[in-house]
Amino acid sequence: MASQRLSTFALAALLVFAAFAVTGCFKSSTLQASSGSSSDFSSSPFKSSSASSSPEEEAAEDVSDVTQRWVIEGGDVAALRRDVGRITREYGMSDWERHPEIYRAIGRGLRRSPLDEGRVDQVVDALCAGAPEAVAWVEAGYRAERIN
Repeated sequence: MASQRLSTFALAALLVFAAFAVTGCFKSSTLQASSGSSSDFSSSPFKSSSASSSPEEEAAEDVSDVTQRWVIEGGDVAALRRDVGRITREYGMSDWERHPEIYRAIGRGLRRSPLDEGRVDQVVDALCAGAPEAVAWVEAGYRAERIN
């Protein structure tokens, strides 16, 4: 049953990807590895135009993707903070640090990245220094991604 659900999900994801590719929603450079800094990904082509998603939800999707790429490229925490700030401003959010969903999105991106849990803890501590609620939000996103 679980494998059937996974197969159905994989097929649906492939169909969505194909639809975006045919309509030109993905830039070809997005599908290639970048040798630039994580800030190269601050303007994401993955923005959704769905009327049912809030700007915070759409920003969170982009933040999660950028966080994962930031880890892969080996960026520093200051660069991640800048990229998250740039993305959230694009969605009209002036202070991303007041939005728990953005922190949870960072957690989801960290979970999908190749970091070991010890390094994840270091990143979370540096990103959320002095804000225990922010640490809890990142950890919630990290745990939620593990379940999925």
